[in-house]
Amino acid sequence: MSGRRCIGMEELSPIILEAVQKGRSVRMRVVGNSMYPMLRSGIDSVVLVRADSCKRGDIPLYRRENGSFVLHRVISVSGGAYTMCGDNQTTKEFPVYESQIYGKVKGFYRGGRYISCKNPLYRAYSFVWTVFFRFRPVFAKLIKAAKVVKKGVGI
Repeated sequence: MSGRRCIGMEELSPIILEAVQKGRSVRMRVVGNSMYPMLRSGIDSVVLVRADSCKRGDIPLYRRENGSFVLHRVISVSGGAYTMCGDNQTTKEFPVYESQIYGKVKGFYRGGRYISCKNPLYRAYSFVWTVFFRFRPVFAKLIKAAKVVKKGVGI
């Protein structure tokens, strides 16, 4: 046994908030498929830092009014409120306010490799995913088809 145990966000949220407010970074494994294909549930992890402000493309950790915690991408900012959506979703969530945000993703570990949110390839991905929001269903089908072809060819 690895000695690890799973701790829920209800227990972790005060620790995360305190750490990022003090300028520390927090690494945590993601659970859920809303940010797929960028983040894979139970495999990848994110590095959170203080979110002094967020802009389009950023990925904040925020708490919904129902108490659940979510990592979704900022699609737009308007009048002090954010519109959010997971990369694997087509339904926008509005409004999300600064007071709901605990931190934002500085980078992430895809498998064992760290990718900074300043990485040019990541920034291009983020740009495409936010600007071409309406075309997400088409992108999702293309990604799925590419995986089928890759598997069939044995790559």
